[in-house]
Amino acid sequence: IPHMDVATLLESEVPYGHRKSSDRAAQLKEKGNSYFSKSQPADTLRAMRLYTEAIFCAPWPEAEQRRLMSAAGNPGACLLGDSTQHAADGAAILATCFGNRSAAFYDLGNVEDCLVDIGYALELGAPVTSLQKLQNRRSNCLAQLKRKSNGGCHGNSVAQKLETVRSESAVCDDLCVRFTEEKGRYMEVTDTVPSGRCVLTEEPFAAVLREEFLLTHCNHCFKEAALIPCMWCDIVGYCGPGCRQLSWRRYHWVECRAMHIWIKVDWRLQLCFRVVSTLLSGALPGLGIPLSVGSMGVPSGSYEVFSDCEIVSTLVTHSDDIMADMVQKETLEKMCEVLARCFGGSLSRLLPQPSSTQDSSSLSDGSLKALFLHHLLQLHCNSHSVTTVTTEQGGGRLDVVGEVVLGAGLYCRTSLFNHSCFPNAICRFSGNSVSVCVIQKLSPGDEVTICYGPQVGRMKTADRKAELKKKYYFDCNCVACSGTDMQLSHMEIAVDAFACPSCEGPLESQEGGVCITCGHAPSRDEMRALHEVCCPTLQPSLPL
Repeated sequence: IPHMDVATLLESEVPYGHRKSSDRAAQLKEKGNSYFSKSQPADTLRAMRLYTEAIFCAPWPEAEQRRLMSAAGNPGACLLGDSTQHAADGAAILATCFGNRSAAFYDLGNVEDCLVDIGYALELGAPVTSLQKLQNRRSNCLAQLKRKSNGGCHGNSVAQKLETVRSESAVCDDLCVRFTEEKGRYMEVTDTVPSGRCVLTEEPFAAVLREEFLLTHCNHCFKEAALIPCMWCDIVGYCGPGCRQLSWRRYHWVECRAMHIWIKVDWRLQLCFRVVSTLLSGALPGLGIPLSVGSMGVPSGSYEVFSDCEIVSTLVTHSDDIMADMVQKETLEKMCEVLARCFGGSLSRLLPQPSSTQDSSSLSDGSLKALFLHHLLQLHCNSHSVTTVTTEQGGGRLDVVGEVVLGAGLYCRTSLFNHSCFPNAICRFSGNSVSVCVIQKLSPGDEVTICYGPQVGRMKTADRKAELKKKYYFDCNCVACSGTDMQLSHMEIAVDAFACPSCEGPLESQEGGVCITCGHAPSRDEMRALHEVCCPTLQPSLPL
């Protein structure tokens, strides 16, 4: 059972870096070289992936390891142990792999990532025999960037890649949180907001990247990049030292030694652990947001400011609804046992120390299990899928052809937006940073809503309401579900309507009627043709 292997490993004295291997890195490098020599784009991509795997496997220099440990506040320093014994050998193979990967980036036309890798190769002490190649490649890259920018300098963009630090969250001045007994907390604008305005940009409180993206996307911010590895495990990578340090300080120092097993368990366990670890580490700076508490017995106009940790701690759990299901209750309780067994020993040191009259072990164990259960319940209704769009070039333009789920995250303020089946705002992701943008003009006092999934025009009202009730435990009474808007009622009809032969608008019913767009009344022959095209195996319910 994977989680029991995690617990056994983390309870042992196995040092950080126990899976790093210069020999394995050298083997991956040679395999990458064999693909790169074929000089075909597909083979170059395969070589680049193998070079990345080699970079992940190679031991990192001891001086850099201790510098990161110190900068992150020395979490886990007691287990650094002998993990640096092969670091000297690792520096040489690391430098070679970064240099080789820079060549792959160069051949693929990615000159910025090529420059980043050349910088690491030189910093780590590239072999003398490679120095001239690296210098020439760097000169060629800079020349290409200069031509593209008509004489401008791209040095700053490369420097940002070398030292990536995540941007701060930002809340529009016109956005605030209101509270009523009926709606709970919800987002509202206090001034006119034009369509297209971004009212909130937010980094996740915690997030988990899907396993298939670990070699291509940053484990902390989810940005696709030329990754540098964790200094101690061979599983995760980062877009730069900034994300690597934040990740280590908040959560990775606990999971690192067993990461090769931990990535196989349920994503909810992974995300719940990172939420609790971030909370207990105190590593996340809070961003205040005004909360109107006029309806809670405080005079209207009074506001209170809540930090990230305070918002996360008070997100709804729907514990009564969820725990009433005995299957879910048993599953969640087992998850809490797993989390406490795996990480209790490491995280308990972050809890307030009990008094001498209390049982230290039982207090820590009980406190952690309560925290884990609370946040597992929250994730059921408050976690968000982190997505990115896939595009393809065609006809001189870039078309969006699909959407890919990169992982999942918990967002403090985004979780405060209520659902509407006909929302006036949408969520867009850059890496795992989310931006909430309004898609219609809003007036002062308008609530800002997003869609949790079920949307008008894609599902019937009854189906939407049933899904929302089952998954999020509320009865939706948005404008689309109330049936008070004629235009939305027409969209409801269009979900499974036949297309009008005249204008392709929706017909009133599958048995006939007029088009609700142009008023055309299809003939019997036209309706028979529609049935034959759309439902060839069914007998048309039309009189002959």
